[in-house]
Amino acid sequence: MRFFPGERVYAYEASAQHGASTIILHNIAIINNGVAPVALNEVAIELMLGERVLDQRTLGVEELTRSAAGSAGIQPAGLLDVLAFQFGGSALLPANTMLSADLSLDRGEALLISSQVFAFRGARDSLRVRANGDAAEGQLAIRTGASQTQFSFTLQGVWFNGSGASFHTHHRWTPMQEFGFDLLRVDANGSTHRSDGKRFGDYFA
Repeated sequence: MRFFPGERVYAYEASAQHGASTIILHNIAIINNGVAPVALNEVAIELMLGERVLDQRTLGVEELTRSAAGSAGIQPAGLLDVLAFQFGGSALLPANTMLSADLSLDRGEALLISSQVFAFRGARDSLRVRANGDAAEGQLAIRTGASQTQFSFTLQGVWFNGSGASFHTHHRWTPMQEFGFDLLRVDANGSTHRSDGKRFGDYFA
């Protein structure tokens, strides 16, 4: 069981008033590194507080078959390499690992599960994934709260946040940009550029 990103997932505050947060588990790879074929039939994703399971999602044959069919074509097309920022490259799938198009994993084959979204209220401190009961297991820490890094906003003037960490933007769905912001400078009339905006230099940012 491997993950990308592989150390932790970050909870994002959806509503402070309601104590609600969201997380995205971007990529799970379940790899058969044994000798005999393995037939996957169930994957459970659990959000935990200590040893208690507070939320659980179970992916059965239907959902796993859909994941296998959806990801099998990206490897022959070379997209695992092109989109390494999304799938993690060798951090998720070791060299010579092949994605399976079905739920029967031969030696060295893997199933890829992507973009598992959770919303919850209260605290969660870890995420656990189990395949075929307890045949394979992986766990990640859930990081909550504000960043411990202090940031200084050094920009001056009026700026517009064109894209943030909402589910409605591309950032949240891309691991390396998940909590990024696209900041645009605007003038007193709300325009992002001077003149007709045909030249790069016309733009304030």
